[in-house]
Amino acid sequence: MAAAQINAGLRGSDKKRDPEVLTEEEQMQEEPTSTSTSFAALAGAPPRPVTTALIIDDTSTFRIMHRMLICKFGFQRGHITEVQDGEQGLHSLQDRYQPYDLVLCDLEMPNMDGMEMIRALRALETEQGRPHQKACCITAADHMTDEALLEAGFDRVARKPMNTQKMAALLDKVLGA
Repeated sequence: MAAAQINAGLRGSDKKRDPEVLTEEEQMQEEPTSTSTSFAALAGAPPRPVTTALIIDDTSTFRIMHRMLICKFGFQRGHITEVQDGEQGLHSLQDRYQPYDLVLCDLEMPNMDGMEMIRALRALETEQGRPHQKACCITAADHMTDEALLEAGFDRVARKPMNTQKMAALLDKVLGA
C-alpha cells in the first residue's frame, strides 16, 4: 500500500496506527502488484517461484497479518489457505498430495496445537512416503525453546509479532536455500 494511501486513511483521525497492519477493509482492497519485492531479492538471491501457503492460527488478526506479509514476497492471495487450528491444518495438508511451498503455524491453538499438528504431519509423511512439508512455527509462547520446536519437526521458528524484515529473513531461511 502506498504511503499516500496510509496517510489519507489517517487524515481526520487522532489515532496513530502501524502502517504494516491494515484494516480488514483495506486488506480486501489491496491486491498484489507486479512491483512487489520478492524475499529473495531482499536477501540478494535470485528470485524463486513460490506460490502456495497454509497459515494455521486461531487468531484472525495474525492470519491476516501473516497473509499480508507473505503477499509482499510474491505469494498470491488465491493460493493461500487459512485455517483456525492444527486439526484443520492437518486435514488441509492431508487433502493435498503435493506440499504447500510454506506452512506457517501457531503453537497454542484449541482442538490441536502446533506441536500435535507437526508431530502428526511428520508421522504421516513417514507412513505414507509423502515429501517433506516445509513448516515454520510462528509463536508468542515463551515456554518452549526453539530447540524443542525444531526437534518436534518444525523447520524454523520465529517469534511474534512478525514484520516485513522478520518475514523476509524467515522466508530466506526456509525457501531461499
